[in-house]
Amino acid sequence: MRPQSAKAKGRRLQQIVRDSILSRFPVLTQDDVRSTSMGAGGEDVQLSSQARTLFPYSIECKNQERLNLWSSLDQAKANAPPSCTPLLVLKRNNDPVRVVLPWDTFLNLVAPRGSSSSEEEEVTLSKNKGETKEKGTQERGETNRKRERGDGEGEGGDGRVGDREQDCDQKGAGPEEEEEEEEEEWVKKVRKKAEEIVSLCEGRGR
Repeated sequence: MRPQSAKAKGRRLQQIVRDSILSRFPVLTQDDVRSTSMGAGGEDVQLSSQARTLFPYSIECKNQERLNLWSSLDQAKANAPPSCTPLLVLKRNNDPVRVVLPWDTFLNLVAPRGSSSSEEEEVTLSKNKGETKEKGTQERGETNRKRERGDGEGEGGDGRVGDREQDCDQKGAGPEEEEEEEEEEWVKKVRKKAEEIVSLCEGRGR
């Protein structure tokens, strides 16, 4: 391929990358993302400080049919500013645009540190709480249905719940009911005493 055609091919890829970044970040303008002239040193796509904040990568473009990958990666690293990750953008005829970047950088893109594990724990805790709540509701519903039927079925299906209820009835009143009975008995005694006093007073009046 003639040098002029090779430069035009490289320029087309730089423009594709530039237009893609501007499309994905509408807040940026053409002054923030610029395709450099062919043969100029440094990064192939220059970014402003604002663009660098949104897109913290240093771009090296290669639109070639045959490529020395390691040499291209060295070039991308040499041109990258200290705070940016070198990004090698590749293309050849009849193939989509591809990128080469460090493995750790790729992992942070698909699964940011500390986010995936906490989300999984929250999902697990929510699921366990839901299952426990549902189980408790089912058990309470089953117990209530058995009491309403009065069929004597309880734990183990041997009539123990019914027996315990009968035992409670036979044992008599509980502490609260005993207090009420004692209070009623005291009231009766007071009334009786009052009636005796009234009767005595009436007898003396006669």
